[in-house]
Amino acid sequence: MKIPTIIMIVRFEVIYDQEKHFVKALSRLIEMTQSEDGCLSFEAAQCPTNPNEFILYEEWANQEALDRHERTPHLQEFVSQHPTLLSRPPEVTTYIKFIPVSEKEKLK
Repeated sequence: MKIPTIIMIVRFEVIYDQEKHFVKALSRLIEMTQSEDGCLSFEAAQCPTNPNEFILYEEWANQEALDRHERTPHLQEFVSQHPTLLSRPPEVTTYIKFIPVSEKEKLK
């Protein structure tokens, strides 16, 4: 049976005058993370109607890859900056990639 792909959506609300600093920190995190083993996608987007709102879309090959990422120095550095950059803690939602029933049958 196929190991489920892990998807995470992280929503950030940046302090009004900290957008430039947040973008720099997020850019560094993205650059460092995209080459990690098991990282299938690691991208960010900024809300066009609220420039202080960002989301991070992460897709990981499996839970082990995500667990390794969570222990990396570059993620720890990014997280340590949250109190000075964010107006509230990030909202994290984790998903398992949906596999249609017809695809599940092929995997058996």
